[in-house]
Amino acid sequence: MQRTMHKGALLAGAIAIALATATAAPAARFADPHPRARQKAHKLVHKIARKPPIHHAAVAITYSGEASKRASSLNSGFWLTGGSVDGAATLHRGLGVAANFSVVHATNITPGTNAGKTTIVFGPRYTKDTTEWVRKGGWIHKGDWFKKMPPSQVFAEVLFGYARGFDGAFPEGSAVVSSAGSGAIQLGVGVDITLWKHFGARLFELDLVRTGLPNGAANAQNDLRLSFGVNYRWDSPTEGSAKPAATVLDEPEVGLTMMPVVTIVPDNNSAPVK
Repeated sequence: MQRTMHKGALLAGAIAIALATATAAPAARFADPHPRARQKAHKLVHKIARKPPIHHAAVAITYSGEASKRASSLNSGFWLTGGSVDGAATLHRGLGVAANFSVVHATNITPGTNAGKTTIVFGPRYTKDTTEWVRKGGWIHKGDWFKKMPPSQVFAEVLFGYARGFDGAFPEGSAVVSSAGSGAIQLGVGVDITLWKHFGARLFELDLVRTGLPNGAANAQNDLRLSFGVNYRWDSPTEGSAKPAATVLDEPEVGLTMMPVVTIVPDNNSAPVK
């Protein structure tokens, strides 16, 4: 009888161990996912947390050169030079507004003839942060040199407003006046970089400026303007200051522990049963 009880206790203990192991294995696999799945989850959380929507405002002061032509001769090109002040604000996912005020002037286009132009335009602008793309080398080269490049942004805009010609000769009917006005459209792209804190440079801005000032011919001008200068940028408090959010993946995992197994061991001191 004592041997029978001993064998029964061992059998019950073995069955309990087998059941506990079979129950704990799936739970342990659920609590400890595959390392590649954990890595992908970390990357996704980090990417979302460190890329909040970008909101910023910027002001740029640039030197401008604008290529134009005389209406009387298609081969008589000349340059108007001057400067501009540019302001912009990004409001939602890179979309925002921009305004530009520029003054350019040229002297002695023909002997004794000058020309000047002032434009004030306003409209939408799209800005794209290209810092990470450039630091990874883009499609050009994946080298360490690109990792040291400063933060950069590119933008494209379509602006509408008013142009005023001055200090020139603008035919109006049978008279020639020194100033005239018309509507203006400015299509442009540009690249900005940040060099130190909020200060940076406008590497270049290329604009197509269309105006309708009277010139005795088509009464239209399509000038190309190239600008470069300095800028000052204010970033929103949320940009660049967000840190990856804490997730349950960063905390030590608590797996399912095995329940203690209770086995029945007969008492050797008990009297044998006859």
